Amino acid sequence: MVVIFRMRNKTIAFVGDSLGRQQFQSMMCMVSGGEHIIYVEDAAREYGLVKPRGAKRPDGWVYRFTKTNTTILYYWSASLSDLVPINSTDKASDVAMHLDRPPAFLRRYLHRFDVLVLNTGHHWNRGKFEGNRWVMHVNGKPNENKEFEDIRNAKNFTVHSFVRWLDSQLTSHPRLKAFFRTISPRHYRNGDWNTGGTCNNTIPLTNGSEVLQDGSNDKVVESAVRGTKVKLLDITAISELRDEAHMSGHHWNRGKFEGNRWVMHVNGKPNENKEFEDIRNAKNFTVHSFVRWLDSQLTSHPRLKAFFRTISPRHYRNGDWNTGGTCNNTIPLTNGSEVLQDGSNDKVVESAVRGTKVKLLDITAISELRDEAHMSGYSIRPTQSVNDCLHWCLPGVPDSWNEILIAQI
Repeated sequence: MVVIFRMRNKTIAFVGDSLGRQQFQSMMCMVSGGEHIIYVEDAAREYGLVKPRGAKRPDGWVYRFTKTNTTILYYWSASLSDLVPINSTDKASDVAMHLDRPPAFLRRYLHRFDVLVLNTGHHWNRGKFEGNRWVMHVNGKPNENKEFEDIRNAKNFTVHSFVRWLDSQLTSHPRLKAFFRTISPRHYRNGDWNTGGTCNNTIPLTNGSEVLQDGSNDKVVESAVRGTKVKLLDITAISELRDEAHMSGHHWNRGKFEGNRWVMHVNGKPNENKEFEDIRNAKNFTVHSFVRWLDSQLTSHPRLKAFFRTISPRHYRNGDWNTGGTCNNTIPLTNGSEVLQDGSNDKVVESAVRGTKVKLLDITAISELRDEAHMSGYSIRPTQSVNDCLHWCLPGVPDSWNEILIAQI
């Protein structure tokens, strides 16, 4: 693939949630042609990405193509905020979620990247916050901003904070290209993931085949990157067209927070800002905080290009993932084939990167078109009552995200 030669002696880093991981997997498949290649080596130890004892998986993966010395890595950071256990000796401890501080991994390794692709979105809900025991923190202490009780505000704050940080770093890293990918759409119908929602459409583009819009569906990301050096990788609208492409079968929600026992921290202490009770506010705060940090680092890392990918859409119908929602459409572009809009659908990321050096990788609107492309009920270990209308079949929609990314690189 041409990109592997263009990226000779360079590093591409994907940082985000499970949709970011899928984009990383897509890139690996595109570069390798889906085949086992003997000249690929595991370089995870260089970045401290070793699976902890008892963990299901490491926090990321790093692979190096030795013929071109091209490194492709993924690091898990669903909220793009710094997560620190309040009590490091207690596995059941709440987790300080520093909305205004980017992950330690990025602060440590940003100088090694040539291309950075970011995303966040689906973990910004009350369920994710409670499940992960996240406690919002700002300025090193528990959040006291009541606006963050609406988690959308917290997300908006975080995305903008993150983009500002990243933009500030790009001057120091002129070789770095940063992209913020917009949100990937969900396509649940007749419920959400846990209320019988499905995404069992199998026909591509049943909702249309064009995105006729100006701007991104991911308004947070679009506004965050505006005016910065961080590029928008807008995949949301095109992904919305592909509701048939989900696996069938996101972390800023109350369930994720509770399940992971996350406790929000700001300024190093438990959050006291009641606004963060609405997890959308906490997410907004975190994204903006992260972007501000990343932007501040880019000046010191002039070769680093950072992209914040907008959120990948879900396509559950007739319920959510755990209430009978499905995404069983199999016909592409049944909801249209064009994105005709200004701005991103991922407003948190859009606003966070605005005016910074962090680029917006806006994929949300285009992904909305592909409700047939989710995994639906065809995962490795399918559950009869649960469809995966969040993640995508591969090859599939994430390949389009990478085509957009490669064009911008």
